[in-house]
Amino acid sequence: QNKGVKIACATGRRWLYTRNIVHKLGITDACIVEGGTRILDPVTEKTLWEKGLDANALAATLDIFQRESDEGALSTLHFREEPLHSVRSVTNDSRFMYLLGIESKIADVICNTINEQGFAVAHSTLSWSGGNRLDVHVTHPEATKEHALQVWHTIESVTKEETIAMGDSGNDV
Repeated sequence: QNKGVKIACATGRRWLYTRNIVHKLGITDACIVEGGTRILDPVTEKTLWEKGLDANALAATLDIFQRESDEGALSTLHFREEPLHSVRSVTNDSRFMYLLGIESKIADVICNTINEQGFAVAHSTLSWSGGNRLDVHVTHPEATKEHALQVWHTIESVTKEETIAMGDSGNDV
């Protein structure tokens, strides 16, 4: 990094689960975490930029999840893996909302419905729960890894042409 090269991490993982890896690697430049919903300084752990879902978007997302699925677990920044049928409301702002471990057909319907309405963006990815299950990730329309990388360019004073980015999934940059 002392030769003008900036090394950062961009991940869908929460900072809580990324922190130790970033610190062990000695990364000191701004990192994109939580699926592009947040950029933070890994040294101070201060948020430099974030985009979250407001209360209306969270309520609309929960409504679509519960209308289209009777299975899966709900996860947000404020709680982790509550059974979908037990959640009555989500009132706190959160950078993301996930529906975990659902059938692909249901995931497609949910993603299409949310994306058509435009209050958020939704995509599905293979579930950590295994099997043929998918997780649906919902974020603010500007809270994607692609958009966060554009913001990162400004924060770090780096051009797109000076950047190498890679990912391990179809939802990566």
